[in-house]
Parts: sequence; C-alpha cells; structure tokens
Amino acid sequence: MGLISWLSEYRKRRALSGITHAYCLEGRVDGKVAYHLFRLEDGKFIESCWGTPKRYGRVGCSGSANVAQALEAIAERRAYYYAQGFVEVEVPDWWQKGYRPPENEGPDFFEDPDFHEWDDVKVKEKDTWTHTGMYLMWLDARGFLDPPTDETDAQRLALARQRQLTPGAFFGAVYGGWFGPEELTDEGLDFTRSYYTDKGYKADYRAHVLKPRSNFYSAADTWETYDRIAPVLDERYAAWKEAQLLK
Repeated sequence: MGLISWLSEYRKRRALSGITHAYCLEGRVDGKVAYHLFRLEDGKFIESCWGTPKRYGRVGCSGSANVAQALEAIAERRAYYYAQGFVEVEVPDWWQKGYRPPENEGPDFFEDPDFHEWDDVKVKEKDTWTHTGMYLMWLDARGFLDPPTDETDAQRLALARQRQLTPGAFFGAVYGGWFGPEELTDEGLDFTRSYYTDKGYKADYRAHVLKPRSNFYSAADTWETYDRIAPVLDERYAAWKEAQLLK
C-alpha cells in the first residue's frame, strides 16, 4: 500500500473510531426467537453475536483489510439473514456501547421452550404448548392479551376465537413456545406475574385438568380442556383483583 493510500485509509478509520454500524436482526429459528447482532469497531474489526434473550453467545471478532471491505462484509451478513426472514429491530444499548452481552439481558419469559424436556417420544413439543395456550386464550377472552399485529397471526387468533383452532396450536403457531410480558396488557402482566407460577396457575392446572399422577404435558389440546380451567382462572383473577383493591 502506497503512502497516499495508507493515509486515506487511516483517515477513514479515524472517522470510524469506536463502535459504529451496529445492527440487530430478529427472527425465528425452529419456532424460537433468535437474534444476530453486528457492529464495526474502529473501522476495522467486525464483531458479531447471536442467540436468544438471556442466552446470547460469545462475541466473535474478525478483521478486515480496509473500511470498505468491513462494511461490505457486514452488508453481506445482513442480506443473508434478511433472506432467512430476519428483520431489523432496535439495537440494544449495551451492543452500541461496545459491551459484552449481560447475563440477564432480555425480557423475563414466563414460558421458554428450552425449559421443557421433550424428545418426540415421551413428550412431543406440541404437547408443551397446551397449558400455556389455555392461559393465553383466557387472557384474550378477558381483554388482557395484546393481539398479534402480523396479519397471518391475527387470522390465527380469529380462528382460535371461533374455536376452529385449539389453544395450544394457536400458542405454538404464533409464539413458538415463548410467552413473555410483551404479549400482555398492563393489568394482564400484573396478574400473570402474581399467578403464573408453579404454585399458582400450574398447580391449578394439575388439580383441575390433569389426572392424578399423570404427566404434566398429557392433557388434550381441546376446547373442553379450556372450559375446565377457565372458571378456575376467573376465580383466581377475582380474588387477586379484590386483594389489589385492599392495598
């Protein structure tokens, strides 16, 4: 590289000191929410990170011969994930500032598909959606669920409301096994944080839906199952609401 070329490249790198060109792409892989993050450091080092909320992987780093090459490489990676159905979302503050992923980054999910042990033999993945699907359809019936904005997902919700799609199938198709605070209204979130626990909703689900000593995932994904648990949820919500008024 000649002196003039070197000076030109040096000026470009100086103009891009620190963290620039930070991107965050969100999509679904095997029904699970996933992220791919890219950023340019000092106009030379391309850093990348991927994973799911709370479980981001290690930050990888690769160098480039010049600024143009680095920007081209980032553009190629973004184009690749766009083709996979990923979309650009707001970049996390820690990624823009050059930090490593914090261990507690991401929303607190009430249901995470990785929490369930399924192997398609003893427990199929779709069976892990049933209990949450029942709860979500109750939330929707009471106005506590923020309806999905995606047109296809909105159509699925309409089918579920007409009982042409079962609760578990709706939950799996629309949310992929993830259930987090973003799906709820403020009141729905407050109630869910109080009640959607092992000793709350899941204990009631065992008592009113499941047979004694049966597998937690053994209930049928039907509207008959929903009709058994919905009155219990109404009672629990009424008691919770009364307790809130007394505070």
